Amino acid sequence: KSCCPRPPDAPIVVDGGRQQLINLESAATEQIEGLQRDAVTLQELKAEVLAENEALKYKVQGRDEEIVRMGKLLVVNVNSDKEDLERQNEEQTELIRRLQNQLDFLSGQLTEAEERKHVYVQLESVAEMARAREMEATRRLAEAEDEVADLRVLLQRAADGAAGGSSGA
Repeated sequence: KSCCPRPPDAPIVVDGGRQQLINLESAATEQIEGLQRDAVTLQELKAEVLAENEALKYKVQGRDEEIVRMGKLLVVNVNSDKEDLERQNEEQTELIRRLQNQLDFLSGQLTEAEERKHVYVQLESVAEMARAREMEATRRLAEAEDEVADLRVLLQRAADGAAGGSSGA
């Protein structure tokens, strides 16, 4: 059965049929090109998200190493002098506050990167659906082209029959 049936009362016009076929091909070609552009955009977005994710992991690792190093300094540099201890405590508190701020910032960046990755996965899914639609459109176009060819054969037969009928009369 046809995916693009001709209305039963519509006259068959060869030029009109060709024009309609060209429009189907043009629409399918535009849709395919759009999907290909979307696929390229998604690949670029994926590369950006992966690069950002790696950079953030590196920053978090450096922060963790700094926290461990500073923790060791706290243990090694214990001084019995009360004033020295209070000064060190204030410096360490400030450092911890700054590191916590950095941790909060990096955690936010990591969360954003993960959200972008989630968006990328969703876009990848959309691209997959678009590829499936492209395949379906291509299949339908092939069916329409086959139907046009069949209709042309029938038209030619009808024309030959009409020509044979009028020359025999």
